[in-house]
Amino acid sequence: THVLPPSVYGLIAAISIFWGCNWPIMKIVLREFPPLTFRAWCLGVSAVVLFAMARLGRLELAVPRAQWGRLALISLFNLAVWNILAIYAIGMMDSGRAAIVGYTMPIWAMLLGFGLLGEPVTRRKLLGLTLGCLGMVLLLGGEIAALGRAPLGAVLMLGAALAWAVGIIMIRRWPLELPLLSFSAWQMAIAFPLLLG
Repeated sequence: THVLPPSVYGLIAAISIFWGCNWPIMKIVLREFPPLTFRAWCLGVSAVVLFAMARLGRLELAVPRAQWGRLALISLFNLAVWNILAIYAIGMMDSGRAAIVGYTMPIWAMLLGFGLLGEPVTRRKLLGLTLGCLGMVLLLGGEIAALGRAPLGAVLMLGAALAWAVGIIMIRRWPLELPLLSFSAWQMAIAFPLLLG
């Protein structure tokens, strides 16, 4: 079996902490900035940084001409729709609940994989699906009533999770011939004007 070096576990822990802190920080920032402007500039700055990193790493940046359409579609669902729906949802509900609903994405991606990609339904996948649903119910627990008090926020967040899942399915169905860093940079660059406008 492949064993990951200890430094990787530290990196995963750090990413998890920062990603978790991201949700309440967004809630605070929304008191000062318009939702779409805030997310647009987050994407714009991130795109510039990722393009610079890709250039420094001498990674391929040119998108094959035949793959521009799929890149645009993936960017639309994976980043533009996700960010638009999620940032408005966060303004309507508790950030912790928004995060839990948002991270139901793997559940929807698995179901879409069964239906759209014809992926085999295995016991392991069904077990993962069941545990994921149970985990969501346990995490929300008595908070289900709170979701009912902010139904539009919950619906928007669920829509964001579904859009993200659709984007993941597209990536699996139509992989792009680009390094991951360049692919991420292009997604952000394409989504940026959609949120800014």
